[in-house]
Amino acid sequence: MKKTKLSIAFVLILLVLTGCRERKNQEVKFEKKEKAPPTLINIGRDIQEILTTAEEVEKLIDGTYLDEKSLRQEGKEAGQGGGQNNPQGNSGESKGQGGESQEQEGNNKEENKPKSLEEKNKEEEEKRQEKIIQGWQSMSKKIESVHKGWNSFETEDKKGSLSLEKADEFRNSLNNLTKSIEDKDVMKVYEYGSQSLLNISPMFDSYKDDLGGETNKIKHGVYLAYLRFIEDRILQGSNILKQLDNSINNLKLKIGEDKDKIKVVEKVNMAIQDMEKAMKEGSLKLIRIKRDVIIDNIKELEK
Repeated sequence: MKKTKLSIAFVLILLVLTGCRERKNQEVKFEKKEKAPPTLINIGRDIQEILTTAEEVEKLIDGTYLDEKSLRQEGKEAGQGGGQNNPQGNSGESKGQGGESQEQEGNNKEENKPKSLEEKNKEEEEKRQEKIIQGWQSMSKKIESVHKGWNSFETEDKKGSLSLEKADEFRNSLNNLTKSIEDKDVMKVYEYGSQSLLNISPMFDSYKDDLGGETNKIKHGVYLAYLRFIEDRILQGSNILKQLDNSINNLKLKIGEDKDKIKVVEKVNMAIQDMEKAMKEGSLKLIRIKRDVIIDNIKELEK
């Protein structure tokens, strides 16, 4: 009888110990840090690069690129090279070579002749158009990379982070972004590029310690607010920026005790507030500066 009781007690102890061990393993597994895979991270970065290139194309199209880098000044400096050299030839040269010398001298004078304003403007316009074409070509290559990355992520995802609904939402925004690049429509690139960042954010959220979900939501809000500013829908743009407070708070919760990253989050937050105030100023250049400051700070946070 005593042996039976001892056996039962021994079995109970084993069950308790096994249960504790299983709970401990579960707790360890739950606390394990998880980061988004490189495939997903690269998709987000490629979309951001498309938006950055769209910014440069926009400046080239509306002519405001001259504020940052004056192609007109480059043409002026190139034209100044001529005119100072005026080769006359040596007076002691044989006149028998006069015909050939005069022809060569004429060619040199033609080459070194200062360019007219019309010629400079034509060169400037050709450079501008070439840069615009290069910008669209860059976006076309990058969108191909996004599609390839998305296909790989769909195949690699084994944790069930992809719901059919969320996958469809991202796929639709990605297709619309692709069409916008094909149509060479900068405003649509802003709209669907930012929408793609928003729709990819839930996939980052499924990884416990990754900040990509919140940073992509902020990027979406910043570009959408910029688009609303261009459309003269200032109040709507300001409200979009105000709603980013939730993402700022979520970032702080995820970061925890990392003081360096918390400082960067504060920089992002202040830059968002600055952009919100700038919306009322009516300055396109100012809004672009504030937008770029936010994006640069986010890139620092994502390192």
